[in-house]
Amino acid sequence: MQKIVTFILGLILISQPGFTQQTVIDSLEARLPFTSGEEQIVTLILLSEANRTFSFEECLAIGEQATKNAEILNLISLKALALKSIGVSYLYEGELEMAIDFFEESLRLYSKDNNQQGVA
Repeated sequence: MQKIVTFILGLILISQPGFTQQTVIDSLEARLPFTSGEEQIVTLILLSEANRTFSFEECLAIGEQATKNAEILNLISLKALALKSIGVSYLYEGELEMAIDFFEESLRLYSKDNNQQGVA
């Protein structure tokens, strides 16, 4: 439940017209030290996505951290979500082969976790 609330909060922040990309990034970075477990992974994914058009290298580094944290905690669907997000970042950069690799790995993990919503 906590990860859903964090995700929705992130979407609301990103969609607000008064928020610049840097404001969103700053807000998520400020929140990060106060999170743990699933909530921290979701916050990392949102932070990675917020950096997608701001700093591609930072976007990837944060996405990889989310992936590692999800793997350590054996949260398969969150690892799949992080990989899918990285794939979208590569897609935005026009690196289609890399994007497909991340999408395929994400799909494999969603299937392994029997997460039909993720598979869809």
